[in-house]
Amino acid sequence: MFHTLSEDNIADIVELQLELVSERLKRQRDIQITVSEKAKQFLGARGYDPDYGARPLKRVIQDTILDPLSMKIIKGEIKEGETVTLGVKNNEITISKKQKRALASA
Repeated sequence: MFHTLSEDNIADIVELQLELVSERLKRQRDIQITVSEKAKQFLGARGYDPDYGARPLKRVIQDTILDPLSMKIIKGEIKEGETVTLGVKNNEITISKKQKRALASA
């Protein structure tokens, strides 16, 4: 028998999952992400189910962040070396890009 997760537990799990996403994007595409607190709360609320705990969180991250971000990369809207910001607008995750970072000279 497991105890129900608290809001703090969910927030910690969201942070851990987003850290994994961030590390993967940085390593594979040199893309950095920043995530607003509102987006983190949105993910926590959508990714938690009283019966399943935080198990649905990975699917929510896949559906709301990774799939749309992948499409933007494929379309060339987001390129290597860029930084994207995740927010929430109209009850949906938004993905916006910042100016391309200057590459460090060798």
